[in-house]
Amino acid sequence: MNLTLQQHRDKAKSGGWLLDESIQGITLAAILRIADSCDSMARNHIRMADDLEYYQGQYKLQVAKREAVEHKVAALRGVITKMRGKAKPPEVQG
Repeated sequence: MNLTLQQHRDKAKSGGWLLDESIQGITLAAILRIADSCDSMARNHIRMADDLEYYQGQYKLQVAKREAVEHKVAALRGVITKMRGKAKPPEVQG
């Protein structure tokens, strides 16, 4: 009974994880469960790494936007200050 790992996996999934009651069958079922878990963890890790890259890019974009807005606000404050300095208060005649 020389089956490939894929054939064992297909057989195990169709009939449950326990292939047979022998020690070899139990060991093979355990190895298949571990292999499937590792595959699942690897897929999740890749997805999380992609998400991290996306959110870091979004963070940098938002920081740049915030800094641009802060720069505009500071410039407008300067304009207001200049305008206040140039405006002369009305002279009181008396």
